Amino acid sequence: MMDSSTPIRAADIVNSPETLQTLEERYIIIYDSSWGGTFRNMIKAINILDQHGWETKSIAHSQGVMYALVERLKDRS
Repeated sequence: MMDSSTPIRAADIVNSPETLQTLEERYIIIYDSSWGGTFRNMIKAINILDQHGWETKSIAHSQGVMYALVERLKDRS
């Protein structure tokens, strides 16, 4: 189960996208770190979130870590 009261690792979303159903909040923060600047898990996680009715609102990058604020657009069903 993901804890949406703290930033969620993008890799956790990629590895277990079904756990998105356990989130009750409308907004979450996800993060990924990348030494080479590829942020592959972040890109995959954003695409997974999009498929599940979430929209990325903002992205920030600092010292090898990328953060994204994501909003749930669809009502939970």
